Amino acid sequence: MLDKLKELDTELLIFLNNLGNESWDYIWLAITDKYTFLPLFLIVIFLLYKENGFYKLFLILFSIALLILFTDQFTNLVKDTFERL
Repeated sequence: MLDKLKELDTELLIFLNNLGNESWDYIWLAITDKYTFLPLFLIVIFLLYKENGFYKLFLILFSIALLILFTDQFTNLVKDTFERL
C-alpha cells in the first residue's frame, strides 16, 4: 500500500513539473530575481519621502526593518525550539 502511494506521489510530481513550458522559464527567472523589483522599491521610497518627509520616511523604513528582524529571529527561535531544522 505504501509503495503504491509513493509511486502515485512520484507520478503526480512529474506530471505537475511537466505542465510548464520552457518559453516561460526566462520570465519566471526574471520575476524571481532580487534586482527585478529594485526600481519599484526605489519609486515607493521616493513617493513615501515626497508625501511624508524625511523623518516619517525614516520611521517607516526603521519600522519595516524592525519587523523583518523580529520575523527572522522569531522564526529561528521557533525552528530551534521545535527542532525542525
